[in-house]
Amino acid sequence: MTSRGTIAIVLTMSPHATSPRDAFLAELRERTTAHLLQLARESAETFGRYIALPDLGARIYNRLVEEFQMDGAQEIAAALVDLVSGNLDHGTVMLTDREYQGFKLVRAEFRRELPDGPGEALDDLVLSLARTDR
Repeated sequence: MTSRGTIAIVLTMSPHATSPRDAFLAELRERTTAHLLQLARESAETFGRYIALPDLGARIYNRLVEEFQMDGAQEIAAALVDLVSGNLDHGTVMLTDREYQGFKLVRAEFRRELPDGPGEALDDLVLSLARTDR
């Protein structure tokens, strides 16, 4: 506090910031990015754990984030958890277009690394939907 009872603010500006506003926004972007990266890492680990493929699951999730952004990756990953856990084996299968595109991407890029059970389930579903997609 200064002698007049006001609060003095010390600004530490980025060398690229041209104003306190720019410095503030740059710091917020930096913090937000760090938090989002941490969230993405934790989400990838969680997905890997739920499909019982920690390393491969994390790589799949990260690839889904690259292609479909965070919300798309979450939607597709949840549908993949259903597939791996057998919850898509109960009759009619309803997938959003984004989930279908994500399944196709996972099949194209990661099929060789998937264990037989989940890999075959993914093959069957994508091939069945491809026939009806014509």
